[in-house]
Amino acid sequence: MLGLVLLLTGTALRLGLRERGTAQAFEAWCFDVPVVAIAGVSVQTTTGTYNDPTVVERIARKATYVYELPKGVSGQLLSQTRNYFKEKVQFAESSVAWTPGQPIPVTLVTTY
Repeated sequence: MLGLVLLLTGTALRLGLRERGTAQAFEAWCFDVPVVAIAGVSVQTTTGTYNDPTVVERIARKATYVYELPKGVSGQLLSQTRNYFKEKVQFAESSVAWTPGQPIPVTLVTTY
């Protein structure tokens, strides 16, 4: 079986069915990852786009992340990657009530 596969591959190469030196486009997941601290707890936000990386770089020029936090909850940008698109991270105060000691309700709005 392996001999048949090798024979067919060699035949395809000899017949010119495989071009050499040409660029090929490919699609892949392109992830950027801002890391923030919410009330001192590190949170990693993974944003992904599935497309050719050169297309992502050209079309998705900037991602804006707005973390909406209840009054009294702190937010801080710790790091960001910016591999495929620029990232702008903002924090805004939400109108959601929160009691210390309870889970913190966070809304994340992402726009491109």
